[in-house]
Amino acid sequence: MSLALGRWSLLSTVLLAAIVVPFFLYEEPITCWTQEFIERQDSRWVVGGALGGLLATDLLLPIPSSLVSIAAGYVLGFWKGSAVIWIGMTAACLIGYLLG
Repeated sequence: MSLALGRWSLLSTVLLAAIVVPFFLYEEPITCWTQEFIERQDSRWVVGGALGGLLATDLLLPIPSSLVSIAAGYVLGFWKGSAVIWIGMTAACLIGYLLG
């Protein structure tokens, strides 16, 4: 029983490190790139698709959907942002259903 607990602890630690360490190492470049990407006015479809895609993959990745939803509303406006949020979260539900 103790060996299995040790293996699960090791797996959990490695998985957590794989998720958290890149945020600490690359936080500033990722933040700058994200800000530039969101502020570009010529690619609203790309921004909408990226935000919807982030919401759709929220099921499998540690993505803060509330922050992505706020960004969608801020960048795209209320109605377009709401549509992107609805499509992204519905896609996440369908993906979860298919995986289940």
